[in-house]
Order: sequence, then structure tokens, then C-alpha cells
Amino acid sequence: MNDQLRIPTEAVPAALLEELAALRARIDELEAARPAEAAAAVPPQPTQEPSVSAEVHGLHPKKVIREFEARLAAGEYKAVAIRDTANHWNWRVGDSHRKGFIAAVDALEWVYDLDGDGLALMGTLRTLTEAWGHASEAVRAPVLRGFGMFLHRHHGDVNRLFLVDVLSRYPGGPAGLLATARESPLHKKIRLANCVAREIVAAYNAPRLPEWEARS
Repeated sequence: MNDQLRIPTEAVPAALLEELAALRARIDELEAARPAEAAAAVPPQPTQEPSVSAEVHGLHPKKVIREFEARLAAGEYKAVAIRDTANHWNWRVGDSHRKGFIAAVDALEWVYDLDGDGLALMGTLRTLTEAWGHASEAVRAPVLRGFGMFLHRHHGDVNRLFLVDVLSRYPGGPAGLLATARESPLHKKIRLANCVAREIVAAYNAPRLPEWEARS
């Protein structure tokens, strides 16, 4: 499958950049207000590739969330940024699969680390929320990672309003997207999140394809 976008594109909306700038400014204020001893306890931010999934390390999801909460309590910059980005779109990060909660902390951090400044994460949560509201299926780890990869790779080349419209009409919503990714023959060779990203490209391009090709 060709992973190039075929829909007319638009630049990153100025409003999104303004929202991100305001969020960064708030995080900087929190960072500056932290006690010196708390700042000293925060480990330096990693410069390596995005963090590996908790599943790879064998960590239990509850432990990942507890560790994240401890980092929040210490005022770690990245943890605060991730929480505030989620809160900005009315999500809560916590150990719950109820509507409005995100339990996939490792996936949030993975997406954040894609660009290191939160743009991919903000774009991912904004798009998922506008398309599907606060459905718990929309923030499953493979969906978050898949969207993060998609937006990171095609940063500035996506017509966001068109993408939201396509997703809102996707058969079965986020659960349907995940099911389609799981059924992909490539799932035996690549990660589920990669299959999600490829399916997003296919869905984005499908409306411009001839009817016979869109169904193939």
C-alpha cells in the first residue's frame, strides 16, 4: 500500500500553534515555580529514540501509571506536559478504561517523544477527540501510537478537517479501525500500531480513489 497522501493539504492551523504555545508557556511557569529540591530530583530528559512500550519491558500497566503519577508529583517537565496536553482536550490520565480516561500512559509518552515538543501528541488527541469524542477505544495504545506515527510523518501535509470527517464516518469508529488493523495480513510482520497508521492513510486516501480501487 502506498503511504503517500492524495488529498489536498493545508498548513498546520495557526490556532493549533497558538494553543501549543500557550500550553508550553504554562508548563514553563510550573517548571519555574518548582522547589529547587524537586527539580534536582528529576532525571534529565532522554535524547534517545522514543521510549519503548511498557509491554516490551514487561511492566504492568498499573505500575506504569503509578510511576507516571510519581513523576507528576516530582514536577517532571515531560510528565506535566503530557498530563496538561490530555487535560487540554478534557481527558484524564489514570488507571481507568471509562469514557474520558487514558490509561495508555506509555503510548502517550511514546507519541510525545516522536518530536519532543508535544506537537504530535496535541495533534493526535485533538484529532481523535474531534472525530470520536471521549470514547475509551479512541485512546487505546495502538490507536494513539498509530495516529502519532501518521501525524508525525505527514506533519503539515494533512487537511485536518477532512481527516476528522473521514474518521467520524469510519465504520465501527475507533474499534472498527483497530479491528481492521488487526485483520491486516501485515499484522503478522509489523506492529499493530503500524497497521493502524497504514489504515489511516488508506482511509484518508479512499474518497479520492475510483470506486473499484477503493473497494479493493
